[in-house]
Amino acid sequence: MWKSPDDECVHAPSGYHVLMSRQLTIRGIPEEVASRLTRLSEEFFVTITRKVPHPLDPAAAESLLRELSTWTVFAPETRDVLAAIALHRKAGIAFWDAMILHSATELGCDVVWSEDLNAGQVYGGVTVRSPFEPAR
Repeated sequence: MWKSPDDECVHAPSGYHVLMSRQLTIRGIPEEVASRLTRLSEEFFVTITRKVPHPLDPAAAESLLRELSTWTVFAPETRDVLAAIALHRKAGIAFWDAMILHSATELGCDVVWSEDLNAGQVYGGVTVRSPFEPAR
C-alpha cells in the first residue's frame, strides 16, 4: 500500500511504488522489507515497459518511478495484521482486502484505488475507487 502526496492510497500488487533497497535501509527500513520493495520496482519497470497493452518507453517509466519514490510506504507490523483480521471478520471481506483497507486507514487516506475491491464501497471513512472507472 502506498500513499501519494495527494493523500490517496494505491493498492498495487505488481508494485506501483518503491524506493531502492539502499535508500530504504538508510532510512531505517529493515533489509528484508527493503529487498521486497526493490523487487517490486524491478517488476514494475518490466511490466510497464513490456507487459501492458500500451507500454511506456524506458525514460517515461524511469520518470514515473522517480515520482513514485516520494510516496509514503506502509510497512505493516503484527498489530496491523491483527487489526486486518478483525476487519475481515467484522465486515465479511477477504483478509487481503481488509489489509488494504487497514493500511489506507493507517496512512490517513480518504480514498483507496484498487482493482480488487468494489468501487464506491466505504469502509471506516475510506472510499474505494477503481482505476478503471470513468474520470469524474
